[in-house]
Order: sequence, then structure tokens, then C-alpha cells
Amino acid sequence: MGRSLDSAYTYLALDKFCKLVFSENYSKTKAITDLKNTLNASVNSDNAYADCLNESQVRMLMQACNSKIYEWIVKPILYDRTQPIHSPENKIDTSLVLLAASNYRFSEDVMLDTEIRKNIVDLCDNLLADDYGMRRYNKFTREDIVSGTYVKIFDSYLNINSQIVHELTPIAQIMLGQKADPIQLVPKHASTTEFLKRQKIAKADFSAQWSIGTTASLQALAKSKINLINHSKIIKYLSPQAESLIKEIDIKIAHYINKTLSLIAGFKDQDIIRADGSKLTGSYSILEAYQAITDLTGKTKWLPGAHTLSWSAAQFYSGLKLALKAEHELRSFNNPS
Repeated sequence: MGRSLDSAYTYLALDKFCKLVFSENYSKTKAITDLKNTLNASVNSDNAYADCLNESQVRMLMQACNSKIYEWIVKPILYDRTQPIHSPENKIDTSLVLLAASNYRFSEDVMLDTEIRKNIVDLCDNLLADDYGMRRYNKFTREDIVSGTYVKIFDSYLNINSQIVHELTPIAQIMLGQKADPIQLVPKHASTTEFLKRQKIAKADFSAQWSIGTTASLQALAKSKINLINHSKIIKYLSPQAESLIKEIDIKIAHYINKTLSLIAGFKDQDIIRADGSKLTGSYSILEAYQAITDLTGKTKWLPGAHTLSWSAAQFYSGLKLALKAEHELRSFNNPS
């Protein structure tokens, strides 16, 4: 998804690994002993695992992850007053808001941590969001190793008419009484040549819009609110700055809940046609993506994406639970029994 997000997840995974493998609390348990024996056996047969049981080496890798996140996220927001990036090449994409929704701590100072998460959410909303969600990738440039020049790249995955078959979109085929014959596009990290080939039938203004960014924004803000309230409970004081920030967060939480609700498609006893011409069955489905398709009159319509997964639904469920928990925490703080 993105280098900064990958770095955060790597740090979190290694942190859990250290707490299990190098902690005295678990060192005598059979599960950890078996794990160490397995790693030792792997080291003897394959040197690739040689550093797994070296705590200093593991923590050096964790520090390297922290350094990248500081360089790409924390420093630009708090000190340079510039945009955070997910990688030097492709600066802004939805992976940033997924990072904001993660359990990674950008700062031990809760107010600063909240400021960073809120900044990321606002940035992605301003640069990537539209009526039907957020674009997964923003426009960026990439070096073409074949020509040695830099070319402009945009998100052409599930783009306008990307499902074209025989010069007719699947929806047009159905409208003409024909059997839809969609081209299945598999999401992947495409090469520059593949990107450019894909862009030939796409338009940057009609990049697919994904609800994963919207639901991740809800998660990120709800987590920030919980962190602020829990910190206030510890110090037994809700500062005016924290109170003001919570009010801002509440407005944005309501916005992302309403935005996600508006992206739910499907009605009881009624099927919705997706962009590849197939039916989206079932009542009330949260779409992974909307994509642009031109109808027989040449008018662009935004239809449910060619495939509908459970990613956004899971994030929305999580975000709603977190938002509810945050509100309960705030009420218990304001009205202690």
C-alpha cells in the first residue's frame, strides 16, 4: 500500500515480537520456547533468520522504521509545515489515512499524536476525496527505465471504461440484450509500462473512488478521540485545547459516518448492476469502489465497482464501534459515577 504504512506495520509487528520473545514474562512458556527452537533450527539451515533472535538487531530494524516515519510523516507535519508523504516517488495516496487509522504512535505526546492523525485525514480528504469516496492514488511522476524519462502516472485501475469489451461497456452490452463479457483487471503494483498501457483507455478525471479512505478516516478520528480522553483521565484534566480538538473531531466523525452511509448500495429485493455488468446482490452493501462508465448516450455514470469486497464494511464496523466507545468514554469522564 505505501512505504510509510509498511514501515509502521513492520514496527508494530516487531514490537509484539520483542514483547513475546525477549520478555521475561513469556520466556518460560512452551509456545515461546517452541518458537525459539523453530527459529534456531531455521538459522542452522538458512541464514536468512540469523538475526531473528538477536534483540539488538531487531530493535535496530524497529528504529529504522521509526526514522522513515519521522522523515516522511512527523517532521513534515510538525516542523516543516509541509505535506506528509507515503514515499518519495508517490507522495500522497490512501495508504496515508490507513496509517492514521493504525495503532502506530507518532508521538508520545497525545496532543501531537492527535494533531498528526487529524492532519493526515484532512490532507487525504482535501486531495483525494470526491463524491463517491477517495481515489486510492494521486497523480504522480515515475521514471520510465525504458526511455529514461519521467512520465505522469495516475490511478487507472478501475478507471473510466476499464471494462470495455468490443467497444461496448458491459452495461451497454446488457442494455442491448447481449451477454456481458468483462475484462477482469487484477490489482497489483504495475510497472511503468503497464501503467501507461492501462492509461490509454483511462482518464485522470475519472479515477475510481474507494470508500476505504472514508472508513479509515472514521477509524483514525475515533481512535484519536479515545486517546485524548484516556490521557485526560490519567491526568484528571481535560484541557481547553483537548476539548476544542474533540469538538472538531466529533464534527468530522459525523461527516465520515454520513459519507459512508451514502455509499451503501443495494435495496431489498432489488439488484444493482455493477460496472462489469454483473449484479450486486443482497441488501445494503458497502462498496469497495465506484467507477466511471459511459452509457450509450456518452454520459458518464458512477456505478458500483467491478468487484465488491468486505474491506470497507469491516472498517466501517470498526469505526462505528470506536466512535461509540469514544463517546462512552467522554460521557464517563464528564459524569463520573
